[in-house]
Amino acid sequence: MAVELTQEQARLSGYVGIDAVEPLFSWLLDHPGGEVDLSQLDHLHTAVWQVLVAVRARIAAWPDDEGLKCWLMSGL
Repeated sequence: MAVELTQEQARLSGYVGIDAVEPLFSWLLDHPGGEVDLSQLDHLHTAVWQVLVAVRARIAAWPDDEGLKCWLMSGL
């Protein structure tokens, strides 16, 4: 899994699949002021994207890939 969780930030990198949904969702609920760093992201499962949208995640950094960034920003 390409998710690193700290007290202040969740870092998603590389390929983030459906197995990241539960730990990320729990972290976001437990850290309402936390930020999500997507700068190293290559692929994100739509279920993970739905979690980010549902909790209105605070994004600290967007991916470099413009297509991925545009898709992610469309709901966030």
